[in-house]
Amino acid sequence: MASFTDKIPQFNPYIQQLPIEAMVQVGMQKQQRYDEGVQKIQTEIDNIAGLDVYKSGHKEYLQSKLNELGNSLKTVAAGDFSNFQLVNSVSGMTKQIVKDPIIQTAVSSTQRIRKEQENIQTAQKNGKSSVENEWWYNNQVNNWLNDNDLSKAFTGEFVEYTDVDKKLRDMAGKLKEIERSVDIPFQRDDRGNVLYFKTDKTTGKTTVSTDPNSGGEKKIDDAMLRVKVKGLPAQKILDNFYMSLDENDKRQLQITSAYHYRGATRDTFKADATSTINAQKKMLSDQIVDWSVMLKTNPDMSADQRAQIEAAIKVGNDKLTSGYFENELAKKIIDLDKIGNLDDYKYRLYTQKYLTGTAEAISNESRTEEILSNPYAQMDMEKKKFEFQRQRAMQEHQEFLMSHAVSVARLNIESEKWATEKAEKEALQPIVERGGLGTNQKMPTLGELSTAITQTQDGVNAANAQFGNLLFPKLTGEARQKALNELVSKYATNPNSITDNNQRDYVETMRTLNNKLAQQNGLYAQAQAFSKDIDGQVSNLFTGYGGVNYSDGSQMYSAEELYRTRTLLNNFQTVPKVGGPGGKPIVQTDERGYINSLPAKLKPLGQVIVKWNKGEQLSSSERTIINRSQDLLRTFRPQADALVMEGLKKQSEYLAARMPEVQTTFGTLNMGDKVSKVRTENLIGNAIKRFDEFGALDVTNPGDFNGSTMSEWAKKGIENLQVVAEKRYDGSGQLVIYNEGAKQIIPLTADQLAAYYPNIAKNSFMTNVKYMTLSSPGKTTNSVAPEDPVNAYMSGYDIPGLRQSGYAPKVRLDVEAAPTNDGSDRDRFQVRMYVYNGSNWKNAILNQQGYVNASGVEEIFNGIGPTTVKDVLNRR
Repeated sequence: MASFTDKIPQFNPYIQQLPIEAMVQVGMQKQQRYDEGVQKIQTEIDNIAGLDVYKSGHKEYLQSKLNELGNSLKTVAAGDFSNFQLVNSVSGMTKQIVKDPIIQTAVSSTQRIRKEQENIQTAQKNGKSSVENEWWYNNQVNNWLNDNDLSKAFTGEFVEYTDVDKKLRDMAGKLKEIERSVDIPFQRDDRGNVLYFKTDKTTGKTTVSTDPNSGGEKKIDDAMLRVKVKGLPAQKILDNFYMSLDENDKRQLQITSAYHYRGATRDTFKADATSTINAQKKMLSDQIVDWSVMLKTNPDMSADQRAQIEAAIKVGNDKLTSGYFENELAKKIIDLDKIGNLDDYKYRLYTQKYLTGTAEAISNESRTEEILSNPYAQMDMEKKKFEFQRQRAMQEHQEFLMSHAVSVARLNIESEKWATEKAEKEALQPIVERGGLGTNQKMPTLGELSTAITQTQDGVNAANAQFGNLLFPKLTGEARQKALNELVSKYATNPNSITDNNQRDYVETMRTLNNKLAQQNGLYAQAQAFSKDIDGQVSNLFTGYGGVNYSDGSQMYSAEELYRTRTLLNNFQTVPKVGGPGGKPIVQTDERGYINSLPAKLKPLGQVIVKWNKGEQLSSSERTIINRSQDLLRTFRPQADALVMEGLKKQSEYLAARMPEVQTTFGTLNMGDKVSKVRTENLIGNAIKRFDEFGALDVTNPGDFNGSTMSEWAKKGIENLQVVAEKRYDGSGQLVIYNEGAKQIIPLTADQLAAYYPNIAKNSFMTNVKYMTLSSPGKTTNSVAPEDPVNAYMSGYDIPGLRQSGYAPKVRLDVEAAPTNDGSDRDRFQVRMYVYNGSNWKNAILNQQGYVNASGVEEIFNGIGPTTVKDVLNRR
């Protein structure tokens, strides 16, 4: 075998003058140590050269390192390898290769690949592998092999096959089949459609239609049609499929979807989306038929159950006739051109297609029809038989009825008058609309949201201070806070542990504040994400520009950090209405909010900027920082502002649609209502009087109200003006009066709004819910931890039907939004109730019939009582 010592030069024998025997022994010992040194080095080189490396790039890299080692060894090949100092030195060269991070990455990645290959073989033997799972793993390997970054390790893995299809089919096999029938006693066409007959009173001509809205009447037929339905409807199976998927199932579907759509084109996705939507539309249509039959054939249903099914039928019909499915398909096709995460799109599309197709394949619903003698026709004959007797009885009562005719007529007149007055009164009431920014209201900013977060945190701190002193007066500092936290923890796990009202006030207060804080922080993170792309473009502007360095040359702050920290100050500055000396405006700065909004690294920089902003004396280094930040501000502001404003606009638009604190309630007042007219005239008169006395009203802009202008408008008659009352989130509001494009604004306190316009001042429970769910990452009123009763939105004390019962401390409730909610009137919700059973919390969705609209949620809350709680406890 070749050796790195093959080129050692030959030397002439040396004739030793000393005793030969002694020298021979020394020479033999030295030769032995020489051979050992050579063997040690050769073994280490062979070990390195024999490393198992999978990636060709890593092999080339290893060979280059071996070549470098070979070149280094040529300089010592003639050395004395009986000298272990030389051997250790050469050995150190070989160990450097082994310690090389890229070599270590190559070896560990190869070991992982070998191990996963063994896992595949084991899975194949155990029947836990599949073509798509092996393809998915090999695809990971190929992606890694084609990646030229040698420092990146292979982290892929083989996932054993999960038989989702078997699980779903087994589950479907356990569903109870339905069997029901409906009788149709009316005349029908040859397709089985009921006929409606309408006779024109003028011409006497009768028209026949199958449209139930034609105004015609149904007629009893001599023969009755009986439709029997038996089996499992596809929609019921599909609903159960979605609820049964666990994490292993979802991961397998991700793998299968990637395999299924490998090399797929836009047309492939479009075709699958189209077939899936059409299948869902058909299933919903079949489901509506099943519900309709159920209403006809199940006499044991309660009125509430019937109402729920009728509501579900209405929702389903609205979907089928409103173009909902067509719009969904159009969105999916449009989304094809805007796909961001292709793997996620494949997964969602494939899963929807697969589950829908499987549900259709498994469903075994059948319908049969029978023609029977019509008992309704026989009944009709009986009716005619007794008609004569009825007419005779009617004649006998004629005189009695006539004697009451005048009384009945008078009663009808009074009833009609009362109904008319009621309808007119209701028509005069303002139609209240909720959501959106009020008149002259500025778009919200992240700075304002940050301030709101700070205020909420102040509320948390204040509650801890107030209740800490009340509940644990003998404790201080960390001990007191720990006791308060323990109180919250105990209440969360066992509501029965707290009977003291002061303690309950504290834990309920903290539950509400923590939920609000989590909701605000979640909204902040969501809105902040809009500026990521903009941030990248802004960062590119500063490429090549220096910031501020330490004396040793290392960077203190980059140019971008200086610019961003300086400009951020503007978001926390406001100009009040009242000016300073000489009428100059005084700029107020929320220093705390500004510093809190900065990351830890930039807080010292922010302190320097605040110090400069207050006009305090600066050190030389601080002056250098300020001068550089001002230079950068002048240089980049025109370009950066345009980009930043784009990001801020997106953030503000997002916050305006979701931030509860900026939502406004609107109501256009009807001046035909005498009460509203008189109140509005009084309000305007008082505002004019205040303006004349003080020279201004407390409005946002000085020009929002002018007494002279308002007086001229009032002379024309208030009924000729358009008047809108607006209510803000905090209960205050304003009256906005419009006249030919111009407007006047009168500010209202919360008490004034409630007194003058109580319908507008009403708090809407669902308005808060809507915007809380929109701003929550989990689309729930429980922003802290969805599906966790600890920080649920409401407790039993908030429910009128439970407030005085023993269930009050044991109940929590959350409202959860449908994934498709977008803040429109089409938004739907579900109510989740948690009940403590003495050892743990049970939870259930109260509207199991499906999502409901805002009014439906309020109906559910109004119907909650002890029976509801018992029902949740009894559910498995």
